[in-house]
Amino acid sequence: MVGLARQEEAHIFVGAAVLEALLAIAVEMAPGMSDKICGILARLVESNGGDVADASVLHCGPLIQTLKQDLGISGETVARALDVDRPTLARWITDDRIPQGKTRKGLAELLALRDRMLAVLGSAERARSWLRTSSTYLGGFTPEEALRAGRIDRVSADLDGLAAGVYL
Repeated sequence: MVGLARQEEAHIFVGAAVLEALLAIAVEMAPGMSDKICGILARLVESNGGDVADASVLHCGPLIQTLKQDLGISGETVARALDVDRPTLARWITDDRIPQGKTRKGLAELLALRDRMLAVLGSAERARSWLRTSSTYLGGFTPEEALRAGRIDRVSADLDGLAAGVYL
């Protein structure tokens, strides 16, 4: 229920689309203030029961931690995959900042890749093992090395080939 105020509970439940629209307006009106405004929106959502279809962009810290844990990759690998420095990643993890634009899209791609790895390979343990195994498709590099080079797309394509049975 986008933008519906429940007067009986005095809570405001905001849908993800509304949050995205508010963020876009905030960035346009005050480019340097978008992180602060996002923090305020996140606290609003949290204080009102967190009834949001997709508030994960506002709280990406747990997503990044789970990603690292599931795949057994370091913060350095995540940072390099997203072409950001370690302090930036650390600020995302603590929810001091949120990813913007290209890095937000990259984080979404990395999370989707993790989900596909778990689905295709069947377990986090197998996904971790696959990430550290040399790949002919990747020219002898491991998928983890490709991630560190910022090539989420190539790792995804390698996984597609594996899922299709191209590699046995």
